[in-house]
Amino acid sequence: MTIELGDILQSDLACHLSATLLIDYPSVELLTNYLFENILMFDKVREEPIDSNDIDDEKSGFDNMDELFDNLTDMSDDDILNELAGG
Repeated sequence: MTIELGDILQSDLACHLSATLLIDYPSVELLTNYLFENILMFDKVREEPIDSNDIDDEKSGFDNMDELFDNLTDMSDDDILNELAGG
């Protein structure tokens, strides 16, 4: 699964990623921060979560942010990676 996820990320991001990427960044949080900062070149990822009450649901495209967040927080890192990989 690790190799498949690495291949998917390389393909979707159109870049070369280290073969040890998922070993070097073993959690979703670490991997996301690395990808945002080093591959996608976004500013530092927020360390504090955004309060979902501050988001205008109509503008964000999410009708039920609280349910989405609850589902994610209940999932393990492996479950989230599996979902991201299309599993």
